[in-house]
Amino acid sequence: MSLVVIPFAERLSVVRLDSSGISLERGISAGVSFGTSVGVSAGVLNGVSVGVAFKVSSFFPVQLTTKIMFNIISVVRHTINTSFLDIFFILVSPY
Repeated sequence: MSLVVIPFAERLSVVRLDSSGISLERGISAGVSFGTSVGVSAGVLNGVSVGVAFKVSSFFPVQLTTKIMFNIISVVRHTINTSFLDIFFILVSPY
């Protein structure tokens, strides 16, 4: 899994999480890997799983890791029509 940073330029209706990162409905994917700690944000959009996988170095403060997660969740919420979207997350810290 990797920390995936995606420039959301258009509305998305399907986001898929797999071992290589995030795949968007138009076949776009992006990802950058760091360190060893893993956190996951995920939700459901009309029955389709969506999520972001995180890998952050142990030197990243937990506060920063959480902030990154919330920022990405905010972008996802802002980009996708959230009427049918509930996003939740699990953070596994490196400590």
